[in-house]
Order: sequence, then structure tokens, then C-alpha cells
Amino acid sequence: LPSQNNETIMSLISRLEGAGLIAKENLSTAVVCVAIMVVIIFVACPDYKILVMPVVALVIAGVLLITTVGYRGDRIDAWLHPETSDSGYQTMQSLYAIGSGGLFGKGLGQSIQKLGFLPESHNDMIFAIICEELGLFGALCVIALFVMLIVQLRYIANHARDRYGALVVTGVMTHIAVQMIINIGVVTNVIPNTGVPLPFISSGVPDGRDGIRVKRVETDASIRGTNERRAADAAVNQSGT
Repeated sequence: LPSQNNETIMSLISRLEGAGLIAKENLSTAVVCVAIMVVIIFVACPDYKILVMPVVALVIAGVLLITTVGYRGDRIDAWLHPETSDSGYQTMQSLYAIGSGGLFGKGLGQSIQKLGFLPESHNDMIFAIICEELGLFGALCVIALFVMLIVQLRYIANHARDRYGALVVTGVMTHIAVQMIINIGVVTNVIPNTGVPLPFISSGVPDGRDGIRVKRVETDASIRGTNERRAADAAVNQSGT
């Protein structure tokens, strides 16, 4: 790799240290930020060796932050024993919502759990309400839409005009994928509870603005890549004639 690219990669690795400062106050945000940076670094330089030490250090720091901060330990207990833990109320209500939805749900707008039973039902726990109202079928449709968007972003990153555009789209793709996985994992109690919203769906102005930004980045990278391919094809055709 050119020296400029090496400097860029080392600069990104140094940014991983800043995730520790974020993790002190908000571990879930730090996890998302680290995932984005690790994937971007790996795409820019697919040499996993340069990531081993920073990632190991961050994992150790994450374990220490979980075990030394009281409320995070309570979340682990609520994850393992939601039915008996004092902090497991939200998890249990989320599972009730998912279970009561069945295959096709109760119908759009017919949720019971969102009427004050499930905390943050409009925000972090919105996927549980989707499962309750639209059932397993509706939940799988939502997941399929996210997968289609991620595949489209991957395609755009592969066909971007330059490295910068490819890395930006890769970061956006990773952001959406990681937030989706964490949110759905929390709602279904696959991972401990943490406050990560579901992209494009959870209530709040930031998520709506993020959606607009994503489409702008996606469209810009796609248009630039398409224009460059057309120019290259035109040049080939002219040289052939």
C-alpha cells in the first residue's frame, strides 16, 4: 500500500482508542463505532494482523467496563434470568409481545403491549411491537428489507468510483447492519439489553435524518460510479470504432 494509505489506516486505528472514552458513558454506542472503524480498516487494508492488538485491548476494556459498573451487571443478570431479575421487566414484556403475535400478528395498530406495558415501545423496543402486530411474517419482511438495503450498499461500495466513496458507503452499511443486529438481538433477548434504536423505524428525529443522509450518500456514490462506468464504456467503444 502507498504510504498515504498506511498513514490513513494507522490514523483510524488510533481512533479506536477514543472508543474507550465513549464506552465509559455509553457502551452500546462504542460497540457500534468500533465495528464501523474495524470494518473500514479491514476493507482498506485486508490484513487482520494490524487489528489484533487494538481489538483485544478493546475487548478487555469492554469486559472491565461491564463487570465494574453496577447497572451493566444488572443487565447481564436480566439477560440470563429475565423472569426473576428485578431489571428483567422490559425484556419479559418484549418477549410477551413477540410470543403473542404468532405467525401473522394481531393486526396493524392492534398491539396491547404498547399501551403502557412495554417501556420504550416506540423506540428501542419497536421491533417487539412489529412482531406483535404483524407476526413472524411481518418481522421477517422487515429483516428482509434491511438485508436488501445492506446488499445494495455493498454493491455500491464495490462499484464506487474511488476508495473514499467505497469506504464511506462501507461505513454506512456497517452502521445500519450493526444497529439492526444489536436492536433485534436485544428485543429477542439474544444479547443483554442496551439502548440501540432500530434504524429508520424507531421514533426520533435523529433516525429520520440518518435515513436521509444514508440515501444521499448511497445515491451520490452510485451516480458517480455509474457515470464513470459509462465514460469508460464510451471510451472503449470509441477506441473500437
